Amino acid sequence: MQFFPEIPLDASATRALVRALYSIARADGLHPREQHLLQSMARELGMSTLLPISPDELKDALATEEQRLLFAKMALLMAHVEGGVSAPERSVLRSFFESLELGAADLLGLELAVTQELLSLPSATS
Repeated sequence: MQFFPEIPLDASATRALVRALYSIARADGLHPREQHLLQSMARELGMSTLLPISPDELKDALATEEQRLLFAKMALLMAHVEGGVSAPERSVLRSFFESLELGAADLLGLELAVTQELLSLPSATS
């Protein structure tokens, strides 16, 4: 199974996804790696500023289950950029996941998949 299968996103959904990632990253203060990644994504999308997004706005922007699962995977990866998921990040994640109607079992499976994906990546020191 491909971890990130190709899923079509229109510009509005893509911008909403980046805003949600920003919302998660800023929950405990932007780490330089998070900031660099998010600013790069925003520039690619022609976004001049990054603003947080509400769970309801995100739900409205991500129309399909596949889009919502893509966001969930990206969100969990973003939260791990600085070495783990902090309590404030987990709180924001939970609010997004609840709004997107992702169940606890789905989330447990996604967290396991993200952990496996991270472990399979080549180390920066190797």
